[in-house]
Amino acid sequence: RHAKAKSIQVAMHLHAHNLEITIKDDGKGFDLIALRSPEYPGTGFGMLGMRERAELAGGEFDMDAAPGQGCCVIARFPLPAAVDPTRKT
Repeated sequence: RHAKAKSIQVAMHLHAHNLEITIKDDGKGFDLIALRSPEYPGTGFGMLGMRERAELAGGEFDMDAAPGQGCCVIARFPLPAAVDPTRKT
């Protein structure tokens, strides 16, 4: 909604020890450094919430964005030892 993106791509990749989820859009993007600046208090809570939820699940969160270049969010979550991505179901 805020990005005014025309399209998004969502990908999930199962690796040996983690699940990686990538979401990319072609929206208007934004300046990550400016958003994190103390000069803009109250902004960036959506990013903070996404990071906190990923970390609460034992995962990692990363975001890349630039004005006019869209946004890419990557979250990685560890898999329990019992999960074997090479196992045929």
